[in-house]
Amino acid sequence: MRTLIDAIQDGIVIVDHRSRITFVNKGAETIFGHDAQAMIGQSLNMLLPEPVRERHQDYITSFLDEDRSGRMMAERAELSGLRADGTEFPAEISICRFDLNGAPRLGAIVRDVSARRAREAALEEALDQAKAAKEAQASFLAKMSHEIRTPLNGILGMAELLESGLNDSGKRHMAQVIRQSGVGMLNLLNDLLDMSKIEAGKLSLERAPVCATELAHRLEEIHAIAAEEKGLSMEVFLGSGCDLPRMGDALRIQQILHNLLSNAVKFTESGGVTLTISGRADQPLQIVVTDTGIGMTEDQVQRLYDDYVQADSTISRRFGGSGLGMSIVRQLTETMGGSIDVHSVIGAGTRIAISLPLEMAPAENSEQATAQAPEQTFEDRRVLVADDNQTNRELMTAMLTRLGITPVVVNDGLEAVNAAQEQDFDLILMDISMPVMDGITALKEICASRDSANLPEVPIVAVTANAMPHQVTEYIVTGFATYLAKPFELADLRRVLTEL
Repeated sequence: MRTLIDAIQDGIVIVDHRSRITFVNKGAETIFGHDAQAMIGQSLNMLLPEPVRERHQDYITSFLDEDRSGRMMAERAELSGLRADGTEFPAEISICRFDLNGAPRLGAIVRDVSARRAREAALEEALDQAKAAKEAQASFLAKMSHEIRTPLNGILGMAELLESGLNDSGKRHMAQVIRQSGVGMLNLLNDLLDMSKIEAGKLSLERAPVCATELAHRLEEIHAIAAEEKGLSMEVFLGSGCDLPRMGDALRIQQILHNLLSNAVKFTESGGVTLTISGRADQPLQIVVTDTGIGMTEDQVQRLYDDYVQADSTISRRFGGSGLGMSIVRQLTETMGGSIDVHSVIGAGTRIAISLPLEMAPAENSEQATAQAPEQTFEDRRVLVADDNQTNRELMTAMLTRLGITPVVVNDGLEAVNAAQEQDFDLILMDISMPVMDGITALKEICASRDSANLPEVPIVAVTANAMPHQVTEYIVTGFATYLAKPFELADLRRVLTEL
């Protein structure tokens, strides 16, 4: 029996009613660093750090005095042990009272958990480092988003104005290519940001009326250019119910459509691409993209949704791309509660079908979303524009001029405050990130000034590249009437002017 007990790696210590050690096994010798002869007859205190001795002694005394024969004090109770060299270590113990020859005894099984605690600490540190890395990545992407969206605003906006003002078809096509390339960069940026949010579990969806017909026509306009350059046909079929607004996130649905169409055009060298959207009022919205491209094997289809991975490693060299597209499509589809089905044949093409269970928009929202508002004129509107970026100032001036408005333009928030005190404006378009005084501070200054002078409020629009959902909420709570996310189109600016 002694051989069996000594084979146990955990320490076994038995004490009498005076807390004198009467027995230890080999495991206890190893754990505490004392040999058995040095421990037998000694107080249990020699194995306990000074701070816990008195408290532990009181507990042992009361435990031995009570009738608890055969009952465990606790399972895996934790305390600190004291080694022969004076170092402390974390231990788990189980204690049991029993009688030996009519005298009470207390037996303890002691386990040194130093190694486990070290592993747990290392794991916790690794998790903290991973969390910090994720936060740093998210912060970096958010900053890069702002830095990229600002020049993209100039590229896309000026390309749109240039395209609409050209009569020469060749030059107009060049402007279309510039715009299409900018849209491609913007969608890649959106994919990267959404992947970061998905990995962090922070992706949130908006719920607003969405018209599938409008989205389809917008995406067709963009991708038809790339299809035409490759000699491909592009057809869009809209079934019944597509013009009925549904509640959803227009930007994310547009991302799904963009990635599907972009891949279809990219991987098709002859033939064409077809987009079909359908869905009656009582049915999910069905999106189907079919192409006559290179197709995929079953194994490639299974790997299609892996992050940053394309179906074949040679594809990125031949066709380009980040490998993010279909992963984002799957993640966004599943986040919306939808499903995705892929059917592909090598050399024949691919068919991707997506079903999105989007509720129909309430009647009042439906009417607002589908109603064709009469074309408004804005010649009498007095508009102030505040932006520290020269390109953005020029773009905003050009767009407003196209809409019949001659704006007052300033370079920062402080100049905006001064201008608002000197003149009356019907609307202020305010950039958020500006030197001298930022847009939020300028808003507060303008509102306070007008309030003290008993002047009516003037609607102020946040024009910003920082348009994450939580940031937009902050703008609205602060007092902005609405927001305009960079990059924006002429139609977006017209919508804001119409609403305000």
